[in-house]
Amino acid sequence: MSSIKYILASFDDPDNMMSGIDKLQENNIKVYDAYTPMPIHGIEDKLGVKRSRLPIVAFICGITGTLTAFTMIYFMLVVDWPMNIGGKPAFAFPDFIPIMFELTVLFCSYGMGIAFFYRTHLFPGRAPRVMDLRAT
Repeated sequence: MSSIKYILASFDDPDNMMSGIDKLQENNIKVYDAYTPMPIHGIEDKLGVKRSRLPIVAFICGITGTLTAFTMIYFMLVVDWPMNIGGKPAFAFPDFIPIMFELTVLFCSYGMGIAFFYRTHLFPGRAPRVMDLRAT
């Protein structure tokens, strides 16, 4: 049997919830999460929620997408199949900015989605853990 114990509370007013969190923390009981139907100002500080590292993942994935697009275009147009089209240079950088932008957005969006699902353990096949049927 599991020896983990949980305290589950339901409040009608956000102020009552905040005072309940304060009383629990005064008694050295850690509050892990709070589900609310609307944002409550200051609850992140009370719960000790750290700043998300998802923007760092987004930046790394975006840089990876940009570099992938740059090397792909360079390889295709300069190394693999160089063509002289109207006397233009083989690698005209401004012409390929849209492709680089698209791959940056693609890598960033997929990378952030994968990182989010990995970090929150919301992967397929995971059994849901519902503590209260009213919580969605």
